[in-house]
Amino acid sequence: MKRETISVPVSVALTDEQAWDGLDKRGTEFFVVRFHFQLNERLLDEKHQVGDWIGLYQSTKGMSAQHITSETTEVEQVVSSKCIESHLLCSETLAEIAAELAGEFKLPEILTVSSNIKESIARKLRRQYEIGVEVLDSQKTTRRVSFEIHNHYPADETKPIVSVPVYRRRAFDVLLGYIDFLRVEYRRSTMGLRKKCKRYPKVSDPHRHDNVRKVGMPIATVLYWELQSNSSKFMYEDDHQTEVRDPSQITLCAPQCDKTRFVEFPDVPTLYQIAKAAFPPKWIWRKSPANEWTEEELRAIEFDEVRATKTGWYRQYVKRKD
Repeated sequence: MKRETISVPVSVALTDEQAWDGLDKRGTEFFVVRFHFQLNERLLDEKHQVGDWIGLYQSTKGMSAQHITSETTEVEQVVSSKCIESHLLCSETLAEIAAELAGEFKLPEILTVSSNIKESIARKLRRQYEIGVEVLDSQKTTRRVSFEIHNHYPADETKPIVSVPVYRRRAFDVLLGYIDFLRVEYRRSTMGLRKKCKRYPKVSDPHRHDNVRKVGMPIATVLYWELQSNSSKFMYEDDHQTEVRDPSQITLCAPQCDKTRFVEFPDVPTLYQIAKAAFPPKWIWRKSPANEWTEEELRAIEFDEVRATKTGWYRQYVKRKD
């Protein structure tokens, strides 16, 4: 079974201050919540189905033929994980949940995101898929798949015969694994003259961040068609019925599995690393030219909160860097 992870919003996008929710008119307080999904792929226990015919053949009685179709036959195949990621990035429900968290929760309340709140988030996400949702064409990523078909046309057959592609239906179970959040403030210290950037909650343990919450709840199941490479069926034209009319169809529906499952936190830059890239340490530096970051560069950013200890994560990081 293939497993993939998707984090929304994506790390590099959050290096832009505009991607964070502003909490005040002065532009000194910011907040972001991030959703981490795991996609678990599985093959459905269903029989194969056929699409529209791609070739029609008829021969004179007594004349057999070997039919081979190769490079001229191409079928659009959906790359489903990319489509799901694109759909989630455009999700209004995720944006609404993030805005609610930014508006309703203040420190220290945000540090106690309870199980009730996590279940509420999962229910809101599930609700949008109770009635099947079609992934828009603009959100689909496709590739062309060429396949070769070998069909033998019998010598004693004169009825028109068609060659049709074969599909199996597959599924992705979408699990909301984690949410994490961070608040950034520019404030003056006691007797300070200039505003400096502060991040909350602060990092006290480099191996356990207080801004990460496990959820582990299934929110949707994604159904799509997979072309069976190098496979086709030969059948009489009169017997053929198109069962898969739109092979690129992707449907998000209510989860078919309700089991809570905890997974590992995805290997993405932390919000602390991202915030250090998005918000300069001093207020007066905020107007400096914007940088274009990569995930590798974000992971290399040190934690100010644990740097002074010279232990734990910091020591391991310096060793890797050397």
